[in-house]
This record gives sequence, C-alpha cells and structure tokens, in this order.
Amino acid sequence: MATLALDPHPLGCPVGVACIPSQMPELLVGLCVKLRDLVHPTVHQINPSRGQSYPILNLYASVDADVPRLVIFPGWEDNRGSAKRRLGYARQVTLMDRIHHAGMRGEDIEDQPDASSPQDNEPFRMGVAMTAAEFDVFVYDLFAYMGDLLHLTVATLPSRGVADLRVVRAYAPSDRTLRLVLFPSWAGDAETKAARIGASEQLALLQELERRKISEISVREFLHQSM
Repeated sequence: MATLALDPHPLGCPVGVACIPSQMPELLVGLCVKLRDLVHPTVHQINPSRGQSYPILNLYASVDADVPRLVIFPGWEDNRGSAKRRLGYARQVTLMDRIHHAGMRGEDIEDQPDASSPQDNEPFRMGVAMTAAEFDVFVYDLFAYMGDLLHLTVATLPSRGVADLRVVRAYAPSDRTLRLVLFPSWAGDAETKAARIGASEQLALLQELERRKISEISVREFLHQSM
C-alpha cells in the first residue's frame, strides 16, 4: 500500500456499494463471512440528520493496524434510494475524517455465521455504486489497497456503448478460493434505471462471460495493459 504521505486516501479507501441502509447489515455479514480470515473487520454506526441510520464496515489488514484499508458505505442514506441522499465521495471522506479525529476505531465484529453454512461455499456477489465508465478507478484502488491481501482478477465484456463491462474476482491468496465477485452497478456512464445492473443482470453477465469464453486476467496484468 502507498505511504500515507502520498496516499490519496490516508484514512482508508472509501467504497460505496449499491444498497440502501436497511440492506447494509446483511451485506456486512456476507462480506465478513468471506473475508474474516484475511482481514480484521470493525463497524461504526452512522446516524445522519436526515435519512436512516446505517452501519459502515472498516476492513483492517490486522488487528493492530492504524487505519483500515477499505471503508464500506451504502450508496444512499435513505431507504428510498433518492438522488438527494446519494452518499458520494465527499460525504464518505467527511464521515471518515470525523471518525478518525474522534479516535473511534469501531466495534469488533463477533458471532459471525458458522463457516460451514451453505452460503459459505459460494462467492459473495456485490455491486459497487459506480457506473461502468467509472469502474476502472475502483479496480485501481482495490489493487492498491487490497492487492497484498487478495488475489484479484478482472474479466472484460466488450460493449458497444460508452464503457466496457468489467467483473472483478477476489480470491484468497493461499488456496485461491473465490471469495468475492464485484460488479459496477450501472452500464454506461449514467446512474439510470434502465442501465441498472442488479442481481439478475449480474448473473446474466457471468453467464455471458462464460458463453463467450472470456478469460479473467490478473489485475496487475490488466493495469499494465492499461498504462
């Protein structure tokens, strides 16, 4: 990871996910089940003046790390998913700064679901609250902050539109078990209803990659090709 002096995210890299506050607890459990042996997770509860309260998830490289690698936020601060309550980068950074200066590390997560539960055999699928046109920035940040903790790959489905669609897979580095599959949440470059990539579209995208025999490559190779 970059040194803090040059780091664009010195308090951790914020990541918005395409869910509303009421969906965050389930998402946090899903992430923790998949990553609990690779990172140290903690939680803060946010109570905005408008909208609904929600948890955010801090992913530390270890229990004694000073700052988290990633901080996971919902995409909106209300359960209607309204544009006015869209939780963007500026708001994320403001909240992280307040938490850091208050000296609040967050509560450790305990009592996780049993590792032998059926859902633990499948990777966790998650939509990042970004358009396909913005998604390369996320790929770069994910590699910069988590590339030493996860083996990351990317598969690209060419598009005739504004931006190609990319799927990122995150594997445990030791045994290469697939833990996460990450998607943009809108095709193209606009957050419109017609462009939304939900759960069914995610599955269709994976099936299309398989049908067209599009291979995944390491994110390191992908970034090298993009330079």
